[in-house]
Amino acid sequence: MDEFEPNTMASRIAQRLYKLKKSAAAASMEATGGRDAIRKIFDKAKKGENFNPRSDTVRGLATALETTIAWLTDGQGPEEVRDTKAGADGIFMPATGTVAGVPEAGFVEAGAFRRTDPFRYPEDSRRAPVQPDPRYPKARQVAWLCIGDSMDEVGIRDGMWVLGAIYEDWKSYYGDVQSGKFVVVQRSTMGLSEHEVTVKEIRFFQNRFELVPRSSNPAHEPLVVQYNHEADNDEMRIELLAVVLGAYHAY
Repeated sequence: MDEFEPNTMASRIAQRLYKLKKSAAAASMEATGGRDAIRKIFDKAKKGENFNPRSDTVRGLATALETTIAWLTDGQGPEEVRDTKAGADGIFMPATGTVAGVPEAGFVEAGAFRRTDPFRYPEDSRRAPVQPDPRYPKARQVAWLCIGDSMDEVGIRDGMWVLGAIYEDWKSYYGDVQSGKFVVVQRSTMGLSEHEVTVKEIRFFQNRFELVPRSSNPAHEPLVVQYNHEADNDEMRIELLAVVLGAYHAY
């Protein structure tokens, strides 16, 4: 386990393999149906190269290694979870159908800034195992894989798929977003390519709006944005990406 830098995904994978007495090939087979997923991660880690596994690979590895996506990717939360497919309350609904569904848009995770391109509708993306919500046929719909606990009190939990209607489409066809809705938000560092994509409850006030976590973890705090706010190069830009339609486990 000491061959990798500490506090990295590779070191955490190695730690779980050791504790579970599993081989990398066996865990990869459980996670992806192939033998090489963990080997590829380990090879890049040994070379000091950046790697960005697909979200479905990360989800599969978390299940195979009996842990959470948050712990596997960032070392946050509990390491050991015996039932990684446990149900949730709140707005949880079981995923239905076996045909690949809406486009996959990446991850939502509070506090995690990643050096990526700004969000664009994923025309040719892989498909998430979530079907579109038939209540909103005019809006393009996509799904993000949730990491962490910033919305766990309303049933949006680590490892679930968050289904959202693209904000521009929602506004065009279904009207303004109402206070109290759950939304997917992108927070970007001005002038840089680092973006945080997260789910929050939006609340509107006379001179501001607030993006509020609904979490059992007090580390997550509301983000307050004044309507007359003008971001400079050292500040953040806030963009609504989607209105949340549901959160789903894929079994």
